Amino acid sequence: MRERLQRLRSKAAESTNRLRDAAGSVRNGGTRAQGGLPAGPDPTGGEGTPLASPVVQAEPQVSRSAVPPALRAASEWAWRLLVLTAAVGVGLWLLIRLRLIVFPVIVALFLCALLATPVRRLTDRGMSRGYATLTVVLSSLIGVITVLVLLGSAISAGVRDVGVNATRGIDEIRSWLINGPLKLNEADLKDLGTTIGNAVEANRERIATGALHSATLLVEVIAGGILALFVTIFLLYDGPRIWRWCVGLFPRVSAPHLDEAGRRAWSALSGYVRGTIAVAFVDGFFIALWLLILRVPLAIPLGVLVFFGGFVPLVGAFVTGILAVLVALVTKGF
Repeated sequence: MRERLQRLRSKAAESTNRLRDAAGSVRNGGTRAQGGLPAGPDPTGGEGTPLASPVVQAEPQVSRSAVPPALRAASEWAWRLLVLTAAVGVGLWLLIRLRLIVFPVIVALFLCALLATPVRRLTDRGMSRGYATLTVVLSSLIGVITVLVLLGSAISAGVRDVGVNATRGIDEIRSWLINGPLKLNEADLKDLGTTIGNAVEANRERIATGALHSATLLVEVIAGGILALFVTIFLLYDGPRIWRWCVGLFPRVSAPHLDEAGRRAWSALSGYVRGTIAVAFVDGFFIALWLLILRVPLAIPLGVLVFFGGFVPLVGAFVTGILAVLVALVTKGF
C-alpha cells in the first residue's frame, strides 16, 4: 500500500511540474508576441539581448481594371434603371388587369378621407361608430341622388332650348365660315358634310363595336361603384382595426415606422381631397355663374359637370370646361 501511495504522489508531482512548465512557456510566448518577436523559441538561442525582427510592409495592391470608372458607374445606373422600369411596367400591367378591384378601392380611400371627419365628430358626441357610419353614408347617398334628380330635371328642361339655339348657332358658324377669314364656299361645306357621312357609313361596324365596348365599360363602372360603396362602409366602420391588422403583418422592428408613415400619408390624402373639393367648387361655381350671365342653356348642369371633372387630375376641369365653351358657342354663337 505504501509503495502504491508513493507512486501516486510521484505521478501527481510530475503532473504538477508539467503544468507549471506549460504555463511558463505560454507566458513567455505571449510576452514575446507583444514585444514584436515570434512566439516560438528564443531567437537568440539562450540568454542575451533579443534580436529585433525586421518589419515587412505589404505593398499596396493597385486594382488594374480594363473598364474605366465612369463606364462602370454608367453601367450600374443603366441596369438599375432597367430593373426599375420593368417593375413599374409590371405594376401598371397588374393595375390594368385588376382594375375592377384596384380602382374601386382607390375611390373608397378617397371617399373615406372625405367622410372620416363627419364620422369622427359623431362618435365624439357619443354616437356608436356603426350608427355614425350608417348616418354619414345614407346622408351622402341622399344628397348625391337629390343632385342627380335636379340635374335630370334641369337637363330635360334645357334640351329644348339647346335644340332651338343649336340650329341658330350652327347657321351662324356656317355663315362665319363662308363670310369670315376662311372664305369657304357652299361646295366645300357640302363636300365636308358628304365626307363625314361617308366616313360614318364606312365605319358603322367600328362604331357599333365602340358602342358595345362603351356599354361594357358602363357595366364595369356600375359594378365598381357598388364595390367602392361597400369598401367605403367597411373602412369607415372598422378602418383603425383593419390598419392595425395590416401593420401586424410586418416585423415588429419596422411596424412603428410603418404605422407613423401610414398616419402621415392618410393626413396628406385628407388634405389633398379637401383641397381638390375646394378647387373643383370654385371652377364649377364661376363657370356656372358666367353661363347664367350669358343665358346659356344647361348652365347649372354644366357647372356641376365641371365640378365633378375637377376631381380628375390635370385634364378633368380642362375637358369639361371645353365642353361648356362648345355648348355656349353652339347655342349663342361667337
